[in-house]
Amino acid sequence: VVGYWDKNPSNARKVAVSGEYVYLSDHIGGLQVISVSDPEHPRMVGQWGQYIKTVVISGDYACAIYHGIKVLSLANPEKPEEIGFWDEKVGIKDIYISGDYVYAAAGESGLRIISIADPVHPEEVGFYDTAGFASGVSVTGDYAFVAHRDSSLRVISVADPVQPIEVGSFNAPGWDVTVSGDFVFLSNHREGLRIINAVDPYFPREAGHFEGYCRTFDVSGDKAYIVSSRSGIQVISIADFSNIVELGSYEDIPVYPGIVKEYDG
Repeated sequence: VVGYWDKNPSNARKVAVSGEYVYLSDHIGGLQVISVSDPEHPRMVGQWGQYIKTVVISGDYACAIYHGIKVLSLANPEKPEEIGFWDEKVGIKDIYISGDYVYAAAGESGLRIISIADPVHPEEVGFYDTAGFASGVSVTGDYAFVAHRDSSLRVISVADPVQPIEVGSFNAPGWDVTVSGDFVFLSNHREGLRIINAVDPYFPREAGHFEGYCRTFDVSGDKAYIVSSRSGIQVISIADFSNIVELGSYEDIPVYPGIVKEYDG
């Protein structure tokens, strides 16, 4: 550990990194803006809102879950400013930004697609009622991969965001999902981390499996960073999907199950 910041008022939930800033969503303290220009001495430089579940960043904008989707301008990264709001009634669990759209995993309400082409006036343009409880979403190209904690991974074509259609599935439950290249990574709690080959999104198939507890994770290059429990992070090599090995772990401080993000600044 080269640096440490622990001044958030309650439970830190998610992090997003943009340049020399870390945006930390906190249960009570809202969005905490932390400068890591000096990684050994991170410092809080801004704050916005309260009760933020998660935050994702795309360019000069951020979207945060709080009784809907708040669209924030990061023109001044130390002073996030709300410029738009989508008032949902569906219980959003996870969001992903791709181009002019926010893709939202909305529990029993499936996949919702919100246009932020006009960030001041976000509006829902499409939805797909997936079977089960949608808990995570990741998008690449024309496809959204939606994890369901009680059923399976669903592959949804979003080539036409107004009329998304399901084109494939993989029979394994998951909480968190990330796409890297042609592969989908699916966290599966006690069943570990599954790696799914999605070269053909109509027929996804398993390419690798790391056993052990995995609540959430981040993938960078040939490594994955796994939150294995509330007590630490595991680093695993995914250079060879047939031989996934642990490279190391850090267990000196508790880690909330929703936080892990590599920072290479």
